[in-house]
Amino acid sequence: MELQLTFDNPKPQTIPIDYQYYLSSWMYKVMDLGNPEYAQFLHDRGYKVAEDSAKIFKLFCFSWLTTDRFDINTKAQTMTMKGDTVRLKARFHVDESLKTFVKGLFKDQNLTIKNGFDVSASFNARSIDMVEVAQAQEKTIIRALCPLVISVKQANGNDLYLAPTEEGYADKFFHNLIDKYKSTGGNIPDSWQPDTWKIMLIRPERIRRKLMNIKPNGENIRVAGYQYDFVLEAPPEIIRTGLLAGFGKHCAQGFGYGEVING
Repeated sequence: MELQLTFDNPKPQTIPIDYQYYLSSWMYKVMDLGNPEYAQFLHDRGYKVAEDSAKIFKLFCFSWLTTDRFDINTKAQTMTMKGDTVRLKARFHVDESLKTFVKGLFKDQNLTIKNGFDVSASFNARSIDMVEVAQAQEKTIIRALCPLVISVKQANGNDLYLAPTEEGYADKFFHNLIDKYKSTGGNIPDSWQPDTWKIMLIRPERIRRKLMNIKPNGENIRVAGYQYDFVLEAPPEIIRTGLLAGFGKHCAQGFGYGEVING
């Protein structure tokens, strides 16, 4: 399911350029107010690949905030939202029975985002709509609207962030999707052959690297992701999992949100 949230912006308001951490925190806060058990489940446990597995997923993702007019201050690392409205899309991989419940959690919730100076920008709730995500085909063209993060663990314990043109990227990309699919309760049938699945880049020269701070409160954890258009050839169920839960890592923190495009 996809929620399209629209907020009124009563006056120009300033937020950090790397606001995804605060936006993710707001989403958890909204869910906690509406249903503490559900929020705690997502935050502390999430969905496991298997009962004995350490791999867990939140199975939701969200877009960047959009507005008609904004200014960027690169020196201060802030952006000022000047449009009359601010829009956000959020997706959840949930059962049909939970869709109305999740929508209800966000109904009439104002959006507040810290600006780094112990002051919050506040956007007033206007509307919330629930829409169906575009159907995936066995060959689907997707645009990564938010940076897509794929990484490998190095010997020193640090993450090495891969570009989509690097060797091993596709294997890590599909391994992540398969694990997410399994965490939803899905099984990989024998007829599926993951070694034949493909991710094909469209206009590689237009790939954009984004370096973002996902934990600004003292930890200063920087993550590198990439925005680009690509074609996926895989079972529709696998592709749909990525559209709903996000592609790659850190999707519940503002990464990996993709939309189907016509090319």
